Amino acid sequence: MTSPSSSTPAPRLTLAEATQVLAALTNIDVAPPLSGGQRLLVQRALQVVTAAADRLILGICAPDLPQALASLRAIAAGLGQPLPEEEPELRGDFSGNPAAYCKCNLETGLFYASPYGGEHRGILVVCQSADPAGMNAIYGHLPLDLFP
Repeated sequence: MTSPSSSTPAPRLTLAEATQVLAALTNIDVAPPLSGGQRLLVQRALQVVTAAADRLILGICAPDLPQALASLRAIAAGLGQPLPEEEPELRGDFSGNPAAYCKCNLETGLFYASPYGGEHRGILVVCQSADPAGMNAIYGHLPLDLFP
């Protein structure tokens, strides 16, 4: 697991503590800004819960496609997860630089981007486990710049 890059060490969290940290940022339409310490805490919490999941799906709602892709690449790297090497399948017309939704299923490699007309902004992280008692949760919207 990759630890956040900073001069401050990442906090140690149990799975229960990590889910509690992320629960405070769940079901929020627009991700709030985080201080440096809050950012490290949320990064670490996300690393803990995603390590407990069997599968991850990342979704990004951003003001434009370049920002969506940059955020997706940064969070995947911050979680130590490889993205597909190819660019996402573009579904829709991005002329005029509209807001974008980008989704990547890290297990299947499904990777696409589409124009997005909604008001949500941020990162959604879907954790799935084969075991119903395992890590099955959605977190977000987390800040687009959670992992620099």
